[in-house]
Amino acid sequence: MADSLTTITTLIRDNLDEVSSGYWTDAEIQRKAVRRLRELWSRIIGVRDDWYKSTTPATITLVSGTLKYALPAGFFRAASIRTSTSGKEAVKWA
Repeated sequence: MADSLTTITTLIRDNLDEVSSGYWTDAEIQRKAVRRLRELWSRIIGVRDDWYKSTTPATITLVSGTLKYALPAGFFRAASIRTSTSGKEAVKWA
């Protein structure tokens, strides 16, 4: 069931036994509700991202001038990149 922000505000006021703006205005209640919803959503996304992380490393050999690479089978996105170089002191990422 999807509730509107107005419905959520009314439910909060019912729980506080406050029919109209008393201690908090509607805008304050709604700002707090939206902030908490965004926090919850980022936690949900974090859990989902952790679920798909693999501890199995994949190796992609970079070639000068190549801009796009296909990830190995089973990988959806690169979460971190560890650079190992052959005879180079540093790698500049652009």
